[in-house]
Amino acid sequence: MRAHGVAIPASTASTAAGAPPPPVGDVTTFFSGSILHPILDGLFCSPSPTGSGSAGGGEFHVTRASEAESWVQLGPFKGLAKGELLECAKSRTWVEERTRGWVLFRWKERDFVNVTAKESSLSISGFYHVVLNRQTGEVEGLYHDPAATPHQRLVLSPADNDRGAFGLGSFAYR
Repeated sequence: MRAHGVAIPASTASTAAGAPPPPVGDVTTFFSGSILHPILDGLFCSPSPTGSGSAGGGEFHVTRASEAESWVQLGPFKGLAKGELLECAKSRTWVEERTRGWVLFRWKERDFVNVTAKESSLSISGFYHVVLNRQTGEVEGLYHDPAATPHQRLVLSPADNDRGAFGLGSFAYR
């Protein structure tokens, strides 16, 4: 994934042996993630340590309440109150019915690929809650990082072509 439009301050871009600094606004990160099976795994991974993926990275613990705050802004849970989700998620039947037609993920940026963390002036210490609508192909995610506000929203919308096929070729942060 690339973070386009992110200005990398010239003062933080270092060069080795005269190599040019990375292009401004072009930061590539490495992701890992997991598909959640909400019936078996539950919606909440807390308490779950997440780190920056680097040897010196710190960790923070997410809470059920902070995860619920993210989930209620996405897909099958959109519009629910946080407390309502926390209570209803105790029912396997409710979770199964509510998530039918959706794929739920947690994604984690692990490392910077083309710049160092210092050069990028970005944080990858958080993680994403992500939902895929199996009917429309739309992907929506919310980046959760207690050290950064506001949370970033990721939206991937399928692009139609003349033959009715679609693909996920572009995205934007909002």
